[in-house]
Amino acid sequence: MLTGDLLRVKVSAKRVTPSFVDDDDEAILAEAGSLMALFEQAAAEAWPRRAIAEALAEQQGDDPRHKLHKGLAKVLLDQCDFACQSPIPPEALRQRVFLAAAAAGPLLLKPSPTGGPTANSVLQAIAAELPPLEDGQPWSAEALGRALYADHKDEQQLTAYSAPADPQALLRRYNLSLAQSCLLRARSMRLRLEAPAPGRARQLFRFLKFFQLLYTLSNDEDGALIVNVDGPQSLLTATTRYGMQLATFLPALPLQPGPWSIEAELAWGKNNARKSFSLDESMGLHSHYQDTGAWQPRPVTWLVERWAELDSGWAVRPADPIRLGGQGLMVPDLSFSKGGREAHVEVLGYWRAAALKERLENSPNNVILAVSKRLCGEKTAAAEAAGRVLPFAEMISAKALLERVERLAIPGG
Repeated sequence: MLTGDLLRVKVSAKRVTPSFVDDDDEAILAEAGSLMALFEQAAAEAWPRRAIAEALAEQQGDDPRHKLHKGLAKVLLDQCDFACQSPIPPEALRQRVFLAAAAAGPLLLKPSPTGGPTANSVLQAIAAELPPLEDGQPWSAEALGRALYADHKDEQQLTAYSAPADPQALLRRYNLSLAQSCLLRARSMRLRLEAPAPGRARQLFRFLKFFQLLYTLSNDEDGALIVNVDGPQSLLTATTRYGMQLATFLPALPLQPGPWSIEAELAWGKNNARKSFSLDESMGLHSHYQDTGAWQPRPVTWLVERWAELDSGWAVRPADPIRLGGQGLMVPDLSFSKGGREAHVEVLGYWRAAALKERLENSPNNVILAVSKRLCGEKTAAAEAAGRVLPFAEMISAKALLERVERLAIPGG
């Protein structure tokens, strides 16, 4: 994601509008290509963060589009993995070197004709005592000096780099990141899809569940699918993590072949001023996600495995959408059937007490809501273990769910 100082947006009294780049602009494509070449060299030579930062600053020079340059670099940095690369823990090396330096007495800044220890002579002495490096070469004073602080962030080395396919792909990822970074400040988001195909709608539901978002579904008067999603600013706890989940969900939308649009309310700036934000398919955003197939939440996978061990006689299958009163809609995760009776379970992602209560009031009485204690979006929120709410830590108790299914199942349609 882009940090606040890198956001290229136009802010008016009521609206925030991202300043997307033209992914066919030859000048910007050339700049993107130069940045990619720099990162490819850094990956090949395992540069530390410090060296990458210095090279980026030199490459940028007096470019008036410094914010765009830094933003593109941030997108590439997000594709990098850095790690401490030292065969001996730097902390142990520092302790050994510092003790030796203290024992040697005051160190000279440079060699003197009268003799006396220097920092380099201490490093040389310690290097001669260390076991050979992985390639069989002996330690040098220079290598030891680099390893002393290899665990510091600026000295961590680039160990893996997932490069975009080409400069145009980088520009498209930048545009997407610009929109995602705005959504980190969302209070709420309303998504509208015009008559999505059933397969595409299910794909969207999978993404919503995968990112554990707090949402409600409905249809409008024109039959479009409406998804109302709580934003990170609506939660009292776990705001940063939830905001990342919401922003990371965004690339799922350009996968939709039909018209789609987003209207979000943002908490903008130091004063959290209310601003509107919108996106739609005409803006040319491109997704780097692949179809996730028949993905299901891990607690659901575990539940299905443990359900089979119960030998309860209740058949389990993926649930179909359930029409609610008015234009409401919900999609449970699983349906259970036996002897003409049926019950359903939906595993919620992030949740709040008020939203949970509303969900219970607006869903059929044979729908059980499984809620993660870890994903509660409030400092204190009570979820009654009895009734239709089933709290869980990591795994949903199949036995506890069976008791609720037996008690709440009704004749199926």
